[in-house]
Amino acid sequence: MKRTLFPLITLVGWLTGTACAQEDPFARLKTYDFQQRQVVEELRVEVQKSLAEPTNRARLEDGLIAVLRDPTATFAGKQEACHLLRMLGAERSVAVLIGLLGDERTADIARYGLESSPSPTVAKSLMTALKTARGKRAVGIINTLGNRGAADAAPALVPLVTHPDRMIADAAVVALGKIGTPSAIAVLRATEGRPLLVGQALLRAGDRLAAGGKPVQAAELYAFQAKRGRESAVRVAALRRLASVDPKQALAIGQNALTASDERVAATAGNVVATVADRATVRKSVPAWRKLPPVALMPLLAGLTARREAAALPLAESALTAENELLRVTAVQALATLGGAKAVPTLVTVAATGQGETKQAARVALVQLPGADADAAILRTAKTGEKSARLALLGILAERGTGEDVALLTASVADADETIVTEALKAVERHRVPMENGVLLRTLTDTSSETVREAAQSTLVANARLVPGTEDALIAALEPAAPPVKAILLGALARIGGDRGLTELSKAVGSSDADVKTAAITGLAETWGDARPLPLLLATAKTDAGKTYRIQALRGYFRLLGQEERMPPAERVAKVKDGIAAAERPEEKQQALGILRETRVPEAMELANAALDDPALFDVAADTALYLAAEQKKGDATLPAVKGPATLAALNKIAQKATDDTVKGQARKLLGS
Repeated sequence: MKRTLFPLITLVGWLTGTACAQEDPFARLKTYDFQQRQVVEELRVEVQKSLAEPTNRARLEDGLIAVLRDPTATFAGKQEACHLLRMLGAERSVAVLIGLLGDERTADIARYGLESSPSPTVAKSLMTALKTARGKRAVGIINTLGNRGAADAAPALVPLVTHPDRMIADAAVVALGKIGTPSAIAVLRATEGRPLLVGQALLRAGDRLAAGGKPVQAAELYAFQAKRGRESAVRVAALRRLASVDPKQALAIGQNALTASDERVAATAGNVVATVADRATVRKSVPAWRKLPPVALMPLLAGLTARREAAALPLAESALTAENELLRVTAVQALATLGGAKAVPTLVTVAATGQGETKQAARVALVQLPGADADAAILRTAKTGEKSARLALLGILAERGTGEDVALLTASVADADETIVTEALKAVERHRVPMENGVLLRTLTDTSSETVREAAQSTLVANARLVPGTEDALIAALEPAAPPVKAILLGALARIGGDRGLTELSKAVGSSDADVKTAAITGLAETWGDARPLPLLLATAKTDAGKTYRIQALRGYFRLLGQEERMPPAERVAKVKDGIAAAERPEEKQQALGILRETRVPEAMELANAALDDPALFDVAADTALYLAAEQKKGDATLPAVKGPATLAALNKIAQKATDDTVKGQARKLLGS
């Protein structure tokens, strides 16, 4: 019994110890291999909790230090231990982290753990390690000293600015900028070469001074860079920073930089001056600013406009005549913002006589100009201005769309000037302004101008979608109208496409008046949008005495049939067959064959096959038959080939009769021969 009990106790102890080892997060971290991050996340949660509850911090730090000291721990485990120690920021881990600096493999992760440590011994230890470090390890230590802002390290870094290893020298420059002590700044100012890197380092030093409550020293450094920086990127950044700590000095330097040959510097100067200039300075400087190049004047004027600086209005007015279009557009926008209603006459002139983007900018500005004063100024100019101004304002009135604007548009539709009437009608249609049908009908029926008549008809059709009863108003006007006017009204009804309109057009097809009859047939054949007139058009094509009407009706029949996709294929083919039977010329029959291409049924192939016997139709019929006989791709869909006896018959005819070798070859290929 004793012999049995001893092994059992041993087994339980072994199992218990194994379980403890598995549950120990630090033991698990020692074997971490970048794969299962569960243990890392568990420890991260514990570390975050310890920041608020320090009682557990010592245990966590001891466990992580043990991972770093264990020679069997994986690199991944040690790396995560360093990350977690960085979060803890505890001083007891500094010694072991410093010990890792000497090993090329662990130097980087050790630096990461040390970087945010508050321990005063870190910088000293890093400087000691730097004495023997080379290459990338030295660069890493320098970077860490810079990131820590280690002022004591500056003397050790100064000689490295001229180190023969360019990576070390550049790292020293960057680090001195981050440290930003007076001695570091002095060294950077005196450093020759690498203007961009040195300039950026000095900017960082200025940022450190500004953040440390030393705006005067920061401003001096920014000003030095803004005036003498050898790289435009540095000058630009310095001038912007200077504006935030010393606006007065930024204004003086910015004013001088407005004429810089470097466009980036000049543009930034424009932005900065616009931000910091007071009203007195703006008023005083306008005469000189008028002569600035566009690259500086555009951001300057845009910035002053954003500030709504009224003193810049004369600058905007003078820029309207600039050669640079973008500057003119900027001037238009400034004029509208700063001038308000007073700018309306000038903006209207630009909208009427300007070119390109400048003209469009003036139109947009007038549409968007707010306020009752602006409303009144625009309406006054639209009523009493020169013809060019009135024409320019018609579309603008339509876009603004207030009650008074629409009333003035309505009055313009009845104007004595044909050009004014036409443009008013186009503006109403383009901007979908609802208008009384009576006004449009009077214009349509009373005018002797074909241009006005076409515009009125088009506007009336567009109005039908906005104003109920438009179709009824047109029909009511039909009965008393003279034939020429009736023809115009029928054309409008055909474009609207209503049920009652179809009835009136159908009646008018039988009219004895040529104008009325022509308008009705033309409306149905060339304008109507659905298949309802098909029987009437086919009947006209078969029976009407006038050959012109018959051809027009048949072409309209095939047009409507070709766009009717909802009709069952067999019915569609039957109607094509009826149309071909009524056709006298090959042109209409060829039009019919084109419809068959999109009707992939055997009946369509039968018609194409029959058409192959007519020499005048052979080429079109062959093209249709070959298209139907082959599988086709249409978007994402695959259209199946039409097969059957009619297909074989058609392909054999094409193979025998075609004079084009390519066509003959296609037929033979589809036959499989």
